[in-house]
Amino acid sequence: MKIEKMFNRTISFSTLSCFLILISIFISCSTTKDLSVVNLSDLYRNNDRFYHPEFLVAHQTDSTTKLLVRLNTKEFLFSRQSDDHFKAFFTIRYRLAEAYESINVILDSGSTGFIINEEEKNQQKIYEVPMRLTRKSEMLLLVTIHDNQKNFEEEFYVQVDNVSPESRQSFLSFTTGDAWPLFKNYINDHDSIKVVYRDPAVKKLDVRGYSRFFPLAPPPFSYDVRDDFDYLPDFSFTYNTGDSNFINLKQQGFYHFQVDTTDMNGYTLFVFPNSFPAVTSPEQMV
Repeated sequence: MKIEKMFNRTISFSTLSCFLILISIFISCSTTKDLSVVNLSDLYRNNDRFYHPEFLVAHQTDSTTKLLVRLNTKEFLFSRQSDDHFKAFFTIRYRLAEAYESINVILDSGSTGFIINEEEKNQQKIYEVPMRLTRKSEMLLLVTIHDNQKNFEEEFYVQVDNVSPESRQSFLSFTTGDAWPLFKNYINDHDSIKVVYRDPAVKKLDVRGYSRFFPLAPPPFSYDVRDDFDYLPDFSFTYNTGDSNFINLKQQGFYHFQVDTTDMNGYTLFVFPNSFPAVTSPEQMV
């Protein structure tokens, strides 16, 4: 009888130990978010997403920046409020992580709530979220958009480059008639553009233009050997910044705007035909 009780106690202790070990393993796995085991395929399938935001990081100083988020307000749930008006409520949360490989190392985090009024429904609107930059390096921004009334959210990843004061995110560009900055990295050859640097004291930018022909990319299984890129520009000029100084970049190619030509960093704009990204001619198809 004593042997049976001792045997039962041994089994109970072993079961409890295994149970505690399994719980600890489950907790450790759930709190560690390694991108190597996260399915990110939906990032490349835009139609699988409920929200379709556009992001732009705009540095103001070496230690401060702001995240601009362009959203379509029709993607949020509007409900009747006590004042008999329909409104939507959503929150933008962010976590500034060290890198893709160490997204658990959080350098800064915060959240900002927004209200969408009834007259703003079915519009493209831009919302600002201020942030702090804790280091001069490349970082990863994890942005969560949460619909407060629907209780639904999605997460997005945004690259942050604070390596140099002249990184791309220290510049903004505007097209004629648009009060908000350009979110994409290309314009059409009929657009008028204005480029500004984060420091308003900078009145001139050096521009290097490249009109190059690039061959088709080789297949993945081939051994590709290519010459180093020749950074000597095909043409160059000086651009005077200012509130009303818009310029037309009519020659197709790409333009690199710099404050200091000794620094390879800067702001690059690509100039494509008016129909881009659609292919509308045999020449473009080739």
